[in-house]
Amino acid sequence: MQTRKLFFSSLAALAVVAVLHNLAEMYNLYERFHIPVIQTGWFDLFPHFIGGMSISFGILWLAVRVGLWLKQKGLEKNIGGVSLTFNNGIPAWTTLLLVLITTLLIGLAWELFEVSLWTVIHPQIPDGWLLDTLKDLTMDVLGAITAWAIVHRVQWIV
Repeated sequence: MQTRKLFFSSLAALAVVAVLHNLAEMYNLYERFHIPVIQTGWFDLFPHFIGGMSISFGILWLAVRVGLWLKQKGLEKNIGGVSLTFNNGIPAWTTLLLVLITTLLIGLAWELFEVSLWTVIHPQIPDGWLLDTLKDLTMDVLGAITAWAIVHRVQWIV
C-alpha cells in the first residue's frame, strides 16, 4: 500500500495550483490570455486540471487510510464478498465514482465561491460566467479522471 505517494502527490499538485494561481495574479495571466468568443480565458485550464488531480489523489489517500483504520480496528465489513477497505476487492468503478462525485462537489463549491466573490466586488456577474463555470468543472473532472487512471495504472491502491 503506497499511501505516502497518494498523500504527497495530492500536496504536490496543490502546490503547483498555488504557484500557477500566484503567477497568474502577479502577471495578469487570467485576463491576458482571454478568448473573446466565449468571454473567458484559457490560462485557468491548468490550475483547474491540476486541482482536479489534487482532489483525486487526496480522496483516494483518505479512502485508503479509512479502509486501513477500519481493518486495524476489526470493523471491516464485507457486503457480497467485497471488502469495504479500499485495499482490495473494490471494483475500480466505485473508486472512480467516489473521485468524480467528490471532485464535482468541491468544484461546484469553488465556483459558487468565485461567483459570490465576484458579485461582492463588481455590480454584476460578467457575460459568459456560465460557460466559464462549465469549462472549469470539466477541467476539474478531467484532472480527477487522469489522476485516478494514474493511480490505478501503477496500482498504488489495488
